[in-house]
Amino acid sequence: MKKQAPSNYQEYLKSEHWSETKENYYAKKGYECRICTSDKKLNLHHRQYSDKEGSILNREKNFHLYGLCSSCHSLWHNLYGDKKLTLKYIMRIRRLLEMGAVKKQAFCLVTQGEAYRNILKAIKSRNKTGTVVERLSP
Repeated sequence: MKKQAPSNYQEYLKSEHWSETKENYYAKKGYECRICTSDKKLNLHHRQYSDKEGSILNREKNFHLYGLCSSCHSLWHNLYGDKKLTLKYIMRIRRLLEMGAVKKQAFCLVTQGEAYRNILKAIKSRNKTGTVVERLSP
């Protein structure tokens, strides 16, 4: 029997189904942020809310979701709203963070393909401390 999705998203996030979905996701994928690897204040982020069959609520699969800390989750939504968070963007942000970029700046650069590549080149050519990125304003 197909479950009926709650009419309100906040109501859905309190549902038993969502609790089970989160538990199953973290058991399989690990209890850490996919971007910064923090294990504090984790949220599950929907990569998308619908597909060709309609709403995915109540039928999410792990590939519809990313575990994110509240900081990364908020930054993504504050900067990009409902823009789809892809694995490519996650890997770009992680790379910039590993090179010493400030988190907000890494998030701002990630969707700017050419700017992102130029920053990587600049960091590699100068040093590995991230000083080039630190001077940028978001």
